[in-house]
Amino acid sequence: MAITLDALTLPDDLLWSDEIKWDAIVQRVSHTLTGALRVRESVKQAGRPITLVLPAEKGDCERSLVLTLHDLSQLSGQHVLTLHNARSFNVRWRRSDGPSVDADPVRDYADPSSNDQYSLILRFIEV
Repeated sequence: MAITLDALTLPDDLLWSDEIKWDAIVQRVSHTLTGALRVRESVKQAGRPITLVLPAEKGDCERSLVLTLHDLSQLSGQHVLTLHNARSFNVRWRRSDGPSVDADPVRDYADPSSNDQYSLILRFIEV
C-alpha cells in the first residue's frame, strides 16, 4: 500500500523517524510547601509529531512532487495522511521546528528539471 497525503501519492521509501520518540502522557512534577512530591499526569489528546524522511541515498522524490508538496504546505488546513500499513492520521503541517517541507537536490543543477531527484523531510502534527 502506498503512503498518501489526501489523494497525493508520496514516495514509498519515506520513514517515520520519530514514531517511537513521542510520549502520549504529559507529566508535571512539583514539590509542595511541605516538601512532598506532587506528580500530575494526563493523556495528550493530540499533538503527536509525524516526521517522514526520505534520505538522500534513496533519492526517489522528483522535483515536481517537492514543488507540489511545498505549495500544499503553504495552505492552512487539515489533511489525511495514510501510511503503508493503512494507519491514517488527521494532520496539519508542523511549522514550529523547521520548514514543513525540507528538500535538497541529490545533485545540484543550475537549471533543475521536474524529474531531478531530491531528499525530503515532511513535518506534520497529528490533530
